[in-house]
Amino acid sequence: MTKLETDTLILFNNISTEETQSVLNCLGAKTSQFKKNTFIFKPYDTAQYIGVVLSGRVTMIKEDSAGNYIFLTIFRPQELFSNAFCNSKDDEQQIIFKASVDCDILIIPLFKIFGGCTNICNFHAKMIQNLFQLISYENFKLVTKLETLSKRTLREKILSYLYAQSNQNNRYFEIPLGRQEFAEYLCVDRSSLTRELNRLKQDGIIDFYKNTFLLK
Repeated sequence: MTKLETDTLILFNNISTEETQSVLNCLGAKTSQFKKNTFIFKPYDTAQYIGVVLSGRVTMIKEDSAGNYIFLTIFRPQELFSNAFCNSKDDEQQIIFKASVDCDILIIPLFKIFGGCTNICNFHAKMIQNLFQLISYENFKLVTKLETLSKRTLREKILSYLYAQSNQNNRYFEIPLGRQEFAEYLCVDRSSLTRELNRLKQDGIIDFYKNTFLLK
């Protein structure tokens, strides 16, 4: 599993390697390793952070009032997530970020980004611009999910998701979700998803092997 170097992150676009190291020191950022199925941020943690995935995958889930976990989305290398944008002090149903596989995460205290820098660095301002671009991308992902879930039938939901994930430059593409995660993403049970995938394959609309798909 390849680990991204911090100076290759989109968060530090248009910032030199030297400036990147300076801003990391200024912000008190650190790289931490998390084993599969461990929490990145502890539930009900009052400290607020931004995490950037350097390697591995992070799952965003919500715990409902009955103690069940609801899958929301997944974060891959280069993508950011934060416990600051999800939970309120009065919210009993917490958002949880969990390592889907072994992960390396760059963790930055949020207060350091928005007001903690006393040097007023030019490259700090560039990083904030990059941060908002990444937040916009995460919003786009959530809008795409809402569009997928708005489809009337399971077949339409599956195809909507696959078209969003497809690569126009390559007929075959891999999705980041396993079957259980895919089912939870679409808010259906795994057996229903499996049946509809097989029907789509039999109808000659798609082909797949494990997480690799082809749209015909």
